[in-house]
Amino acid sequence: PGVREGARIRVAAKGEPGENGGQPGDLYVVVHVADSPVFRRKGDNLEVTVPITVVEAIRGATIEVPTLDGTKSIKVPAGTKPSTVIRLKGEGPAHAKGAGRGDIHFRIEVEIPDNLNKQQQDAVDDLASVMNGNPRESLLAQAARR
Repeated sequence: PGVREGARIRVAAKGEPGENGGQPGDLYVVVHVADSPVFRRKGDNLEVTVPITVVEAIRGATIEVPTLDGTKSIKVPAGTKPSTVIRLKGEGPAHAKGAGRGDIHFRIEVEIPDNLNKQQQDAVDDLASVMNGNPRESLLAQAARR
């Protein structure tokens, strides 16, 4: 468990026979780990990109996420920004040498719909009318001062 891409495993005395009837040598196995469509290895941990809706990002939510042993629920806090990472401790790959497991890091990706129907467009317009401020205001003010 926990073996990494490119690891070499030595199997003693299982290689080719030695010269002139000598003892067999050692066999070395090089491990190649297939890519997963869900999990990406990052050191001792795994990373998973998890899509959430705009509403879940604004309100917060409890969502189901994949783990190596099935699924678990995690809490997405209200106001979660894209690329936020939520850690699930001890649910990652086993450590190759020793006890314990790494973590799974869930990188949040906010899904923005391509097309809205009339009801959805009206809801977005209503939200826009009550949201205050220009998030670029301070950026533009700082740029103007340089």
